[in-house]
Amino acid sequence: MNNKLESLFLEERERIGKELTIIKTLPLKKGLNQKEKSILLKFSFPNIYSIWEGYVKFIFRAYINELNTLSLKSSQIHNNLLTHSIECKFTQFRTGFNGNFEDRCSLFVKLFEFLKKPISIDQKLPTESNINLKVLNNMLFTFNLEKFPEFPFKGHLDYLLEMRNRIAHGEGNEIPIVREKVNECINNISVLMEELMQKILKGYKEQTYKNL
Repeated sequence: MNNKLESLFLEERERIGKELTIIKTLPLKKGLNQKEKSILLKFSFPNIYSIWEGYVKFIFRAYINELNTLSLKSSQIHNNLLTHSIECKFTQFRTGFNGNFEDRCSLFVKLFEFLKKPISIDQKLPTESNINLKVLNNMLFTFNLEKFPEFPFKGHLDYLLEMRNRIAHGEGNEIPIVREKVNECINNISVLMEELMQKILKGYKEQTYKNL
């Protein structure tokens, strides 16, 4: 186990835990009227999602940084990670090949040169607009890490995203929001973040990033 990587993850979890505690307890402050409490509760969901997305990006990029220190060759790195690295460096493999034969020859010369050097995994993550369970599992697959089961995690993320999107599109006043649902959402996301951290640490320990 890499103690430095684990310490970095735990430090970030502790920081985020404090932010989530503030979101959970702020509506309980004395002196707030009902309207102020309702506003705080309503905007809890966009804030929770922002914390969730930021955490996912942080933890994967920290993992990428650690993997890049290993200076893995193309023959050593797992095919999923190698494919991701190639697609980030040469976008034609995702968007399609244009141009004439000479251009394609030039591209493959660059590709072969790229494969001769230690693979540096790009910080760009395979994410879409919202990090739901499908997107998260796609990221885990890219890094050859264990995926999440659909139950109960899909429902937890779908609920957070639905609330966040509805509020972001001005539907907040139409949604009855109670503190218990906010707290439940925070607890569910906290479990997800812990599980994600453990999956990455397990993958690092078992060297799932390698082409064994």
